[in-house]
Formats: sequence, C-alpha cells, structure tokens
Amino acid sequence: MTDDIQVLIEAWSKLKNYIPSKDRLDAAIAYVNLIDEYGAEEPEWQEVFSHSTHLHQAYKEVFGEIEENEDDDSYDDEDY
Repeated sequence: MTDDIQVLIEAWSKLKNYIPSKDRLDAAIAYVNLIDEYGAEEPEWQEVFSHSTHLHQAYKEVFGEIEENEDDDSYDDEDY
C-alpha cells in the first residue's frame, strides 16, 4: 500500500466522526473517488475495506463489487 493511501485511510478514520450519520455515505462516495484518483489497486482497496464499512459500501455504489479472481484449473480446449 502506498503511503498516500495509508494517510487517506487514517484521515477518514478521524474525520468520519464529524460527519452526521445521514451524510456519511455521500461523504464516503466522495472519499472513494479521491482514493481512486490516487491510483488505488485491488490490494489497496481490500485494505481500505478492512478499515471502513462506509468506504466499502461507497465503493460498491461507485464501482460495483470487486470481482474475485477465481482459480480456474481447467485447461484451454487445445489438444496436446
């Protein structure tokens, strides 16, 4: 995780307490867009989600669910 993303996570943890509950999802959506502008990749998003359910919900509102990489053990249809 980049230092920038870590700072954003820490800032959200401190600032969210000053945001009225009814406005937190809207604030979280704006914050998710900010984190995205910093170039967060999937592992960083997973770290973000582990710190805040508000940010996870906001991510789902903005981008949908992160698709899990399914290990597909099947082989291509090529003959060997």
